[in-house]
Amino acid sequence: MSPILNETLTRLGYQFRLVRPSEVEIPLFLEAWDHGWSARKAKSSVRDAIALIRQAWEEYACPGYPCPQSENLLIRRSSPHQFYLDGSSEKAGYGTSRRGISNLQEVSDFLTTNNVPHSIYEPGAHCLGCQIQTFGASRRILGFRGAEWANLIWSTSEVRVRMLDANPPAKLIGTLMTRLGIKHEFAIVDSCFCPENREEALRFFSEE
Repeated sequence: MSPILNETLTRLGYQFRLVRPSEVEIPLFLEAWDHGWSARKAKSSVRDAIALIRQAWEEYACPGYPCPQSENLLIRRSSPHQFYLDGSSEKAGYGTSRRGISNLQEVSDFLTTNNVPHSIYEPGAHCLGCQIQTFGASRRILGFRGAEWANLIWSTSEVRVRMLDANPPAKLIGTLMTRLGIKHEFAIVDSCFCPENREEALRFFSEE
């Protein structure tokens, strides 16, 4: 279980104990989702869960302070946490060990030179409360495809996204953005570690 999920369940008042899969004596498995059951009820449940999590994280002391103030975000991926290095995670790899923009600081400097206010934001270095606040207040976000984009559930439909992707199509995140009404564009690249085009970044953050 990830540290953020652990903290969130604690804030929500759940009582639980962490065990490794090998320690489970009687495993229980969920049945396949019945999509015909009630899509409307499922959406309502998700909205309720999002509202509860927002409320649980209204107060927080973010370890990543200072937190960004700009509505324009350049997403920096994090180095792998110990959680992903010691075998606790079922999937190997995280953040910069999997993919990233190689010239992020160069892009940031170029935007600054062209008077585009922005912040470089590393979600993995901040608590969930900060991520909720930051994505909720954002208007333009640029970054490489990755787990950080799940934070779009906290955003409004007014946000716009430019996402670099080396393994298209990004069906899951693409579907999420479409359903949330978020305007987005994919920049297809040929490597999981590559530079972003500075001019394209400037266009994205500058155009109406």
